[in-house]
Amino acid sequence: MNIKKFTMEDLKKSAELVSKDTIYGKENELLKKVMKEYGQNNDPSIVAMKICLIDVTNSTNLARYKSRISLNDLTAKISGIERFNERVEKGDPTLIEAIAKNDKIKLFSFATKYCAYHNHYVYGGDDYSIYDTVVRNMLPQYDNE
Repeated sequence: MNIKKFTMEDLKKSAELVSKDTIYGKENELLKKVMKEYGQNNDPSIVAMKICLIDVTNSTNLARYKSRISLNDLTAKISGIERFNERVEKGDPTLIEAIAKNDKIKLFSFATKYCAYHNHYVYGGDDYSIYDTVVRNMLPQYDNE
């Protein structure tokens, strides 16, 4: 396996490619606008809208798990988290588990995205990392010395 260091230059190039992409760039701008305009997480209808937007733009395939957790269940879970916005602003890592944990399924990838987008777009933070299949498959290619 060819291992390489991931540099800030690599990160900037990747971000630029994504922002210029006709699909991902536009979807990212839409996510940014929605998160900024609807940053609060206590109104279930707004939380449901953001769940669906993240699901569609990030291919989290939540519908595949509908028999284990419904949109209503996930919406109630997120909108019911005490002091969600205060905690996401501070980068509280326990929010990932609070969203992801369920009796029937663990939505870790979705939870990382929900927290990362809120932290970054609403508060300008960089306290969460998105973890999904793309990241899992790419990480072994980089050396983290």
